[in-house]
Amino acid sequence: MELSYYNISYTEEGFSLVYNTFTKSFVKLPSEEWEYIQTNVNGMELSTENILVKEGIVVESALEQLVQFKYYYHSKVFSGIYPLLYIAPTMSCNLRCFYCFEGSNKRGGVMPESTIGNMITMLKKSSNKHINIVWFGGEPLLGYSSILQICKKMQESLISFKSSMITNGTLLTKDKINTINELNLDYVQISIDGIAKDHDKRRMFNDGRPSFDIIMDNVDYYLRHSNIRFIFQVTVDKSNLTGYDDVVEYSKERFSSFIENHRVRIGKNYVQNRTGFDSDNKCFGDTELIEDKIADSEKNNKTIGFPSLAIPCMYRRKGFFAIDSNGDIFKCIKHLGDKTKKIGSVNEHSISLPALSKCTFENDPFEDAECKTCNVLPICGGGCPIDCIKFKKGEIASRCSYYKHSIPHLLPYYYSKIKSK
Repeated sequence: MELSYYNISYTEEGFSLVYNTFTKSFVKLPSEEWEYIQTNVNGMELSTENILVKEGIVVESALEQLVQFKYYYHSKVFSGIYPLLYIAPTMSCNLRCFYCFEGSNKRGGVMPESTIGNMITMLKKSSNKHINIVWFGGEPLLGYSSILQICKKMQESLISFKSSMITNGTLLTKDKINTINELNLDYVQISIDGIAKDHDKRRMFNDGRPSFDIIMDNVDYYLRHSNIRFIFQVTVDKSNLTGYDDVVEYSKERFSSFIENHRVRIGKNYVQNRTGFDSDNKCFGDTELIEDKIADSEKNNKTIGFPSLAIPCMYRRKGFFAIDSNGDIFKCIKHLGDKTKKIGSVNEHSISLPALSKCTFENDPFEDAECKTCNVLPICGGGCPIDCIKFKKGEIASRCSYYKHSIPHLLPYYYSKIKSK
């Protein structure tokens, strides 16, 4: 017998909390006993061994458990029911947000009619019966006419689709809302950074004008004149720590009836310094992020769930693509507009099989000596493939997800919640 690769432990006050990220098992042992087991796995009491084997904390072969997760993970690479397309009808944007990852890839112009036609031709040749679309950008509503044209041509071509949109909300105006049902939308998500006092310092128009009040008036009209679900996604760092709570309170006052009938949902994004842009130390570190999540859960009387088993991101998954306004095809939204990262083009009616294969299988965590025995592999899946590439090139300091250093700090929290039930 041997210990699983995927055990995480936390010891205090004479006891050890042990969590297995693959089996989701969670046990409490006297710390002396756990310390002994780690060096004498075959010398423990039979009753303890039976429990730890049942929970997957002790296994006959740690390598066999790795293979089980490898099977699960790789099966998800090719198991998508429907394709998912992020379509950017323009790479232009009317706001300037300091943390935006698109940077120099933003540019003017909308998707031309010829490119729309070529994209529809490629979709018609596909054997897929249904397509999911996310309207993205840039700011997608700057290319609203192209979105309407794409939807019209898909309907004429009998291509079944459902869509959603990620927008900054400044251009979600009455004329667009009055025609928005043509997009067959499941939901609209608006990115904000708190209420006016914070948002307008961080997400202003290109000419410096504030945007918060304009967005809220648009949202108000949208909620009253459509039945489509709506999400506020609030971005926070250390300079707008109360941003999420402020939006919750603001929404309860202004949009209370829509919250009550579940039309409005409010989410939270943390800005982390993955690319080295944070010279002012405003971003959340791994431990700080977990501490804030715990504080939120206590304040809102909610429980942070155990992390789910990781599934591949769009970069690796079959049928997941991003298409920019030039018709270039990418495997990640972070690459939109960067011609050096494209894997195909709708205008050339082609996707490069070598490039596609490279995205799927290069930097495989199951072939990486550090990743495959890392105790958070089942919940991080090896991390972001693009971060792995950048890390190996020396472009970023770490490729690891925040789980790597934060999960041990969550174990006392999990234990307290289990004990209280």
